[in-house]
Amino acid sequence: MNKELSRALDSEMGSVVDVDESLALAKAESIKKVPTFKVYKEGEKVKEMVCPSHKLLEDSVTHFLL
Repeated sequence: MNKELSRALDSEMGSVVDVDESLALAKAESIKKVPTFKVYKEGEKVKEMVCPSHKLLEDSVTHFLL
């Protein structure tokens, strides 16, 4: 992952949740498989990816957060 993308994830992603430690949140967010990535922008979910390829994850973060 490039440095610009890493910085975007650190500053923009806000939360990383361990579903084993946050079962209620995992249930509330309907997470059935890990890894699941959800991208929110201005409080609205704009993308959800379940087991995405590295390329899809990188492209999505670049598109929505950079």
